[in-house]
Amino acid sequence: MSGPLLELKRVTRAFGGLRAVADLDFALEPGLLAGLIGPNGAGKTTVFNLITGVYAPTSGEIRFEGKRIDGRATSSIARAGIARTFQNPRIFAGLTCLDNVRIACHTHAGAGLLDGSIDISWGGPMRVMKAHDEDPNSPMVCFCEIVSRDPFFLVGRIDSATFRLADLLRLRLGSVSEVPTPWLCLQHDLRLHDIDPEKINRVTGRTMGDNLDALRRGELDVAQMFEPYVSMAAKTGAGAVLYAANSRGPTVYTTFLATRDSVRRNRAAFDAMVRATRRTLTWVWEHSGAELADAVAPYYPDVSRELLASSLQRYRDASLWAHTPDVSRVGFTRLADSLKSGGFVSRPRAYEDCVDQILG
Repeated sequence: MSGPLLELKRVTRAFGGLRAVADLDFALEPGLLAGLIGPNGAGKTTVFNLITGVYAPTSGEIRFEGKRIDGRATSSIARAGIARTFQNPRIFAGLTCLDNVRIACHTHAGAGLLDGSIDISWGGPMRVMKAHDEDPNSPMVCFCEIVSRDPFFLVGRIDSATFRLADLLRLRLGSVSEVPTPWLCLQHDLRLHDIDPEKINRVTGRTMGDNLDALRRGELDVAQMFEPYVSMAAKTGAGAVLYAANSRGPTVYTTFLATRDSVRRNRAAFDAMVRATRRTLTWVWEHSGAELADAVAPYYPDVSRELLASSLQRYRDASLWAHTPDVSRVGFTRLADSLKSGGFVSRPRAYEDCVDQILG
């Protein structure tokens, strides 16, 4: 490619009255190995957070391979090819060292599916829709629906009885930045209520944990989040549920992903996975949030039993999980419409192109 691989133009990041980074300019050419050096408090970590999408710049532009990435979700930037390590790395305690390393492969699951290095992945069917938008002949498909409704909520210290989505026009909203789907779906909800998403005073570039803290400090009026942050907000008085995205109805959120060739080669194994998922979903709906918490508590050692039970019961009440693994046509269409209105895809993709209907 011609031009710099990574370029920052007059990038500034302010926290209140403090400018941690001010009018930063630099460009890195392909193949260059560079270091960022400076004393404590110079803003080095903030620069890395800006490049990787943890923070959004107050002003300025960040470009990677010639395309602007400032304001994009961290997951989107990671898939583009930029990732970082942290000063205080945390691992998944229940996984082996090798499995912790393998987790990073999930970011590039789409590429792994296409080049045959992996057979199956778990994720949002939005990836399949995007693949077909970029290449109408893409072999990628999804199957076996698990999460059938949007798991995100709007939380704030406002009277939930009188709250309406139109109220967001006068409020400070912290939207989810970790992944793009929650905002894409919410902005479509707003459009259906004749509300222009561009007129929302939206704070981006923060994690859900950051937004919960901002709610507590009064720096945000409303935050978009999922569990256990919703239950944490309720328990500490930081906010109550104002809007549940699941109330819009079916929205296919999580499935398995594969290519048609992988489905053909692994038909018996994938059929078994769908049958097992069908039985598991039946079991899930036969148990309360407290019973589900008892079953999965060993996998969440840092989450209290009370908080885990509250989170799972809220999801159960929201009909979050599918009742069968059959991918809902209504839910698929709802997600496709959201991606189209948000500019993620150029047009809604056909169900038959994106969903394998043979397995299970």
